[in-house]
Amino acid sequence: MASTAKVAEMWRYPVKSLRGQRLRGSRIDPTGLPDDRRWAIRDRVSDLVLSAKREPRLFLARATVHEGQALIETDSGSVFHAADPDIERELGSWLDRQVTLEDSRAVGDSGPYFDASPIHILTTASLRWAESLTPASVWDVRRFRPNLLIDIPGRGRPESEWVGHNLRIGGVELNVVSATGRCRMTSRRQADLREDPAIQRTVSDHGAGELGVYAVVVAAGRVEVGDPCELS
Repeated sequence: MASTAKVAEMWRYPVKSLRGQRLRGSRIDPTGLPDDRRWAIRDRVSDLVLSAKREPRLFLARATVHEGQALIETDSGSVFHAADPDIERELGSWLDRQVTLEDSRAVGDSGPYFDASPIHILTTASLRWAESLTPASVWDVRRFRPNLLIDIPGRGRPESEWVGHNLRIGGVELNVVSATGRCRMTSRRQADLREDPAIQRTVSDHGAGELGVYAVVVAAGRVEVGDPCELS
């Protein structure tokens, strides 16, 4: 890893599959960033947690945390607060289906709604690598939903070589456990990013469908944007 590697961006995603909240710093515990993927929207009929893979409208809203509760803002201007007793009716009207907003802290001990691991990492080198292959596409970090974007000079996929190693970032130590497989969610329209199938196709054709890595927390602590990163 380059000696200049550092945290460029930090994100959490309070509601699964909704757009996230950018942070300047946060404590990272064994379950990840506080309130990351804490909530999820569940379809009452199918009993399945909704994902932007099959419900792309989820990407047309962003979630933040306000006074300890999820705040959901849609691109059309609607605002939903998790503490509102009408939240499920309002979300259902927006999504044209019967839903519940689940809080992982209230539904048992299964923990947050992660796909694989509590921490997801991507590098700027990987984004430049992908952009060099398909320059007509916008390789915006928001398409890939990492918790930590690590600034590394050059172009390539350096994080693919981190699997099995520990990573020290600020006051936190992580163990990188696997590469991140990518699906069509990366190509979905969101905010000012257009629908772009070339995003997923490029990663599939040139990166075996993988970009970024998952990690677990070995030692908890605090991480700030700008903190250095060291591989061991």
